[in-house]
Amino acid sequence: MEKVKGIILILSCNKHKNTRLKEFGPEKQIYSGYKVITVIGDLFLDKEYMIKENIMYIKCEDSYLHLLKKLALSIKYLNKFFIIEEGILRCGDDLIFDENI
Repeated sequence: MEKVKGIILILSCNKHKNTRLKEFGPEKQIYSGYKVITVIGDLFLDKEYMIKENIMYIKCEDSYLHLLKKLALSIKYLNKFFIIEEGILRCGDDLIFDENI
């Protein structure tokens, strides 16, 4: 298990993987010790979850209607994969971080 200060959890979907999520490329995977993880649902995944780079794929529907399910499952799996010291900051993929302040 990897120890992290915290997790910035970005709930997104496969539709926005190459648009909204470009903002969080390889150089933006850590903010002040908080690891950035994006969650995308994939109902046809052959396991419960998979982490590839900074994207966690979860076996569930990838729609707005199932957002709460995706959130609950992602928190469950993040706690299996990481030792989180401070907590999880949940946000959507349409949030823009103002890095100047």
